[in-house]
Amino acid sequence: MSNRKDPIWKYGIKVETDEQKGYKYLQCKFCDGVWKGGVFRMKEHLAGVQGRGLKAPTTHELSTSLLLKAEGKTQAVVDEVNKTWSKTRVSIMSDGWKDIRGRQLINFLVNNLYNTVFLNLVNASDAIKDATLLFNLLDSIIEDVEEDIVVQVVTDNTSNYKKTGEMLMDKRKRLWWTPCAPYCIDLMLEKIGSLPQHQNALRKAKKVSNFIYNHEWVLALMRMHTNKELIRHAPTRFATSFLTLERLLLLRQPLEQMFCLLQRNGMDVVSQKKPGEGKSRSSLITSFGVACLMH
Repeated sequence: MSNRKDPIWKYGIKVETDEQKGYKYLQCKFCDGVWKGGVFRMKEHLAGVQGRGLKAPTTHELSTSLLLKAEGKTQAVVDEVNKTWSKTRVSIMSDGWKDIRGRQLINFLVNNLYNTVFLNLVNASDAIKDATLLFNLLDSIIEDVEEDIVVQVVTDNTSNYKKTGEMLMDKRKRLWWTPCAPYCIDLMLEKIGSLPQHQNALRKAKKVSNFIYNHEWVLALMRMHTNKELIRHAPTRFATSFLTLERLLLLRQPLEQMFCLLQRNGMDVVSQKKPGEGKSRSSLITSFGVACLMH
C-alpha cells in the first residue's frame, strides 16, 4: 500500500494500476506526463534524472568542462549587468580586509541599480597606508571602468582614504568620494560606547553574557526561560555589543526570574562573586535593567 505521507503526492496523482504486473502509474501535475514505476520513478522525473545509474561527475570534469560551463553562465550574467552601466551610471566600492597571512587585500566592486559585480582583488599591503599609492590604485580602477559612467567611489573613512578621496575629486571633477556608511556607524558606536554611562552598561552586559555562556546548565536554563539567544552577532564588534545590550534589556524580566529561581533553589554558583566585585552576579542582573535605561 502506498505511503500517502510521502511529499511526492503533492506533485503527482495515481491514475492506473496494472494489478497483474504490479506496475503503478503516476501522472505529473506539472507536465501531465504519465510515468510507470511508482513513487521512486516520479521522484526521478521531478529531479530531472533519466532512470537509474546516474553517476556523479569526476574531479576532472568538475575542474574542466563543468567549471568552464559554470564560468560561462556567470560571465553571461555579468555581461548583462555591464550593459546597464552606461544607462544608470555606477559606484565603485572598495572592501578592505586582511587574510590569514596578514596581507592587506582590497575587493573592488561595481554597483548600480541592477546588481553588484565583483571587479578585481588587489594586494594593497604596500599601499594601504600611503594616500598617493591608494590614489593611483583607485584611479586605475576608474580608468578600467570608464570615468564617464562612474558617479562615486565608496571607501573607508580613515585619514588615508579621506585624503585619497580628495585627490580623486580634484582630478576628476564629476566624481564624488563617499565614506562607507557601515564603517562610519561603527566608528560612532565605538565613540558612544566609550562614554562613561554607556561603558558601564556595556561592561555589565559583558559580565552577564559571559557568565551565562560559560556555564552550560545556566545557558540551557536561559534558553528555556527566554526561548531566544542572548548574543546577537553583527559584522562588527561594536554593533554586536549594542545589539546584545538591547537583547538583554528586552529579556530582563525572564532573566531576573531565572536568577531568582536559582537563588531560591540554593544554587550558590550563581551568587558567587570574585574578589573586588561589589555585587554578586545575581544582584547584577537585577540592577542591569536600570543601567540600560540611559538618557
